[in-house]
Amino acid sequence: PGSIIQIDETMMNFKCKSHRGRSTLNKTDALVIIEYQNKIKRAFAKIIPNKESRTIIPIVVSQVASSSIIWTDEHKSYKCLKNLGFEHDRVCHKYEFVNKLNGINTQAVESFNNCIKIKKKAKRSEAVR
Repeated sequence: PGSIIQIDETMMNFKCKSHRGRSTLNKTDALVIIEYQNKIKRAFAKIIPNKESRTIIPIVVSQVASSSIIWTDEHKSYKCLKNLGFEHDRVCHKYEFVNKLNGINTQAVESFNNCIKIKKKAKRSEAVR
């Protein structure tokens, strides 16, 4: 079988000044794709205009080998990946973060997203000084 690929979409905005959640205005979404084999081997991140299937799927098709095994959360944009010939498994974050039956998770890509946000926030605070 092919490599394990974890895919996740994330919002790159920070909390509002009042610290009451994220602003829905001027939001910046990103799609992150990582190849994972006991550690992150490769990573790809791209700012996307929205989280719709017609935006996400062409990026996945261009960046992921057809023999790959894709792990995602249950976001509706990923539903057609099996129809495109990918082996696709999902984890439902509503109930668990690691599927107890088969170990499927998105932990590595979530961790990578966090690293991106921390670095972005650090650069942002340097610019303010």
